[in-house]
Amino acid sequence: MSTQTDTDSGTGGSGGSTAGTALETVRNSFALKMALAGVAFILVGYVINTGVVPAMLAVWGTALVVIGLGAFLFVRLSRRGTQG
Repeated sequence: MSTQTDTDSGTGGSGGSTAGTALETVRNSFALKMALAGVAFILVGYVINTGVVPAMLAVWGTALVVIGLGAFLFVRLSRRGTQG
């Protein structure tokens, strides 16, 4: 009888593997980084809250979020291929 004793399974532990995987996905995806930059633009516009600049930041941020998430979903779905 043999028992597998591999302690380096590469899952990152059972406690925080989902958060680690999500962070790795964002770290490795330019489209998600662009969407996060859009969220940052929106937040900066919210903090400034007076004048024309916050409105421009909100519009640009929204555009970045939409384009970033759209590009990420397009790439993700195109990699699926004919799997269903």
